[in-house]
Amino acid sequence: MTPEEFVTTIVREMVKNPDSVSVETTRDKGGMICTVKVADEDAKLIIGRRGKTITLIKDLVYIFGARRGERVNVILDVPDKPRN
Repeated sequence: MTPEEFVTTIVREMVKNPDSVSVETTRDKGGMICTVKVADEDAKLIIGRRGKTITLIKDLVYIFGARRGERVNVILDVPDKPRN
């Protein structure tokens, strides 16, 4: 399983709209970056209270990558919304 597949599996199990989940992987000198996009209504499920859920996902993926000898980071791509 690749880091991209690992992230996709975790996130799809957590959201209400699993078909809207997409993960794009890029590499830079610091390692691999998995950018996760979800439906707007699912973003708060992934972020969690005080960011605890996304932090846990990042920690799991970091450990997954470390066991493979890679450095992997996760970024949640959330579109900016105007505040009322």
